[in-house]
Amino acid sequence: MLTKAELKTALHGLWGLARLRPEALTEFDATLHGFWRPYWLAAMLLPAWILMLSAHPSATPLAHPGSYVTMQGIGYVIGWFAYPLLMTRVVDFLDRGPRYFTYMVPYNWFGVAQTVVWLTLNMIGDSSGLSPTDAVLLWLFPQTILLCYGWFIAKHALDIRSSTAAALVAIDFLLSVLIDALASGVG
Repeated sequence: MLTKAELKTALHGLWGLARLRPEALTEFDATLHGFWRPYWLAAMLLPAWILMLSAHPSATPLAHPGSYVTMQGIGYVIGWFAYPLLMTRVVDFLDRGPRYFTYMVPYNWFGVAQTVVWLTLNMIGDSSGLSPTDAVLLWLFPQTILLCYGWFIAKHALDIRSSTAAALVAIDFLLSVLIDALASGVG
């Protein structure tokens, strides 16, 4: 189980990353043990994610809403593991194998923060009755910021060129879109 001290340290590291301080990367436990710590919170957020999906009946296929929510839950879990698994090979290709945990631990903690952002934005969108255009804008601005933070973490944690970090962020984003499309395709 995750300890209060581990959570406090990770939040301090995330706050440093939010202020674009590369030295904040040293706040994270860049080990195999540290790699798994954010997954406790990801598991705790899964019910909120499923509840959020269930609260959007217009987004779920009427014929199989249970299958849709189940597949979205499976997609959530796969989303947490797909990119880190892919990166086990990519870091070797980039000759950055020893920096895998230096990158993936903050990346995973950032994923927890990102999930909280999306849950919060969905609650705001649900309670405000936004138009479809405003809903897209509500999604677009934070998504752009989150992608920029993803670039910052990749660039500094792996100590790679800006263009390579941008390519990793693009791969991560496209992988997420693919997983979401596959999970949403049940119906």
